[in-house]
Formats: sequence, C-alpha cells, structure tokens
Amino acid sequence: MKVAIFEEAEWERQAYADLGPDYDVTAVPDPLSARTFAQADAEIVSTRTGLDLGADMLWRFPRLRMVATRSTGFDPVDREFCRRNGIVVCNVPGYGDVTVAEHAFALLLSIGRHLPAAVDRTRRGDFSQAGLRGFELSGKTLGVIGTGRIGRCAIPGPRRRSDSGTRRSMRSCGRRTW
Repeated sequence: MKVAIFEEAEWERQAYADLGPDYDVTAVPDPLSARTFAQADAEIVSTRTGLDLGADMLWRFPRLRMVATRSTGFDPVDREFCRRNGIVVCNVPGYGDVTVAEHAFALLLSIGRHLPAAVDRTRRGDFSQAGLRGFELSGKTLGVIGTGRIGRCAIPGPRRRSDSGTRRSMRSCGRRTW
C-alpha cells in the first residue's frame, strides 16, 4: 500500500519505518499543496492540521482510500467528498490533551507572576521590580469550564501519600499520571 506523509518530522520516522514491507512510504517534509502532491498514486495520505484537504485537492489522488490527519481535528478535510468516494478519514483524538492543559497552567503562572512585563523590562535593561509582585496559586480555586479531554487533564484528581511520603495525584490523563 502506498502511503504519502506530508510535513514529515524527523521524530516521526521510526513510527512509519515500523509499518513493515506491506507499506511503501514516501515522506515529504513540505505541506501538501498543488506543488507537492506528486504522490498521486498514494492510497493513504497523512498530513498535519491546517491544510486544505478539500475536494479540489483530494480528487488528485484517484487511488486514495484513507486520509489520516496527525492532529486532533479534521476540519480541513472535505468529509462529504470522502464519504461519497469511500475514503476513510481518521485523526488522533487525544493528540495534545496534556500539552494544552499544561500550557493553560503555564499561562496562568505567567499572568500570576507578571512574566510578560518582567521579560519586557529585562530586555530593555530595566531590572526594577516595581509593579511586578504576583500572587501564589496556593489556596486558590481553579475553575474549569468544560470537562472534555483537555478539561479533565487540567483538573487535579484525588491525592494520597506515595511510598516515599510525598503527595502525588492518582488522576490519570492519557498515558500520564499527575
């Protein structure tokens, strides 16, 4: 089966190298576009998010059987075209859940400690601490609107003492335990 992987990253290579001899994989470092679609005989096309995978692009792959987005969503894929032509569309639903939840905490800490203003001052050579006093998160209540995959990753779970005596969370989010 011929597979065309667009926007290929070096860290992904082992995953498709492990597919085995039944798959003829061509990796293209550039995004799928009218200029890079030369792999028209591909049966599987794999892309990252944000690309236009409308009918005008997909029809260029007459043997196409699957579109696999290496992303959470598949909004750019013309799913109606795929349905009419028997093309399977798949994605990675849990991709980045923990990363997004952690990023939310990073932003919260950044705001609580006035990091953008502090960094800006430092770059200008101003090391004054005036107006940069932040706040601690200890004792604060975290409100999470929505308890989908990302929201659940951001909510601290029940805690217990571990064997070493330190507190740790028992909540599992994907493959990671908080």
